[in-house]
Amino acid sequence: MEKNEVQLLRGGSVVSSFSGAFGASLKETRLTAILGYLIALKPEVFCEEFGITGKIISVALETQHDHGRSDILIKSTDGLAVVEAKIDATNPSEQVKKYGNANWQVLITEFLPTPTQKKYKQIRYCRWRDIANLIREKTSEFSTSKARFVSQDLIMYLKEHHMIPDDDADEIYARDITEDYTANMFLKGHIYGCDYEQGSRLFKTHYFAPYFGKTISASKKVQNLHPGLQAGITGSTAGIGFAHRIHSRRPFPRPRLKRWRLTCPKRMPHWKPQNA
Repeated sequence: MEKNEVQLLRGGSVVSSFSGAFGASLKETRLTAILGYLIALKPEVFCEEFGITGKIISVALETQHDHGRSDILIKSTDGLAVVEAKIDATNPSEQVKKYGNANWQVLITEFLPTPTQKKYKQIRYCRWRDIANLIREKTSEFSTSKARFVSQDLIMYLKEHHMIPDDDADEIYARDITEDYTANMFLKGHIYGCDYEQGSRLFKTHYFAPYFGKTISASKKVQNLHPGLQAGITGSTAGIGFAHRIHSRRPFPRPRLKRWRLTCPKRMPHWKPQNA
């Protein structure tokens, strides 16, 4: 952060990229729009990487086809290329077939293709880290002000959502769970609370690793609410710990407990303390 800058928050989360200012959640449409813009700025760089030949005529986002809508459609003098991107390990090969007979199919996904799937020359599998590495390796190609800003912001946005490694990030945030309330809030609501410190490296960690020691099993409240945890710790010589990907980090003001109402990350149920 520059000397005169201040933190930008959206929904309580720190925004570290221009793209992240448009929403806290990771969206495929946002990623593909940024990538499509970059391809239009530097078509030769990407088409060489994707194996697309000929002179590039046009790059289009969200083109409607008879049986679906492609993320990016590239037209060259030698034919058409469809770029389909996913933010997880989904294999989009079947989806791309719905868009008609393209000369090239570029599938950006965390899916790892088999050797058989790799042998087809018209299909190119790559991961988001491959896109980031291409930008880093071809720095001189992205030297214009627009290309440099968009390409670096894409890398920051990918880091922000842990789509590519962040060399400056701590991998795991580990904490002991020793209080009844903390254990119940985490196990029932999937939330762990701690004091917020500006500039904390917590916002750069990828995984949270709670550790439930043997002392927590002595609590009658924990035994009643989470018998599985108590039984597991009883049969252990030390305790129970595990690591899980962090879905969201949000600073909250410190209200009184009776007024608390916390909302868990997407796909998790709403929760509020009992007897609140």
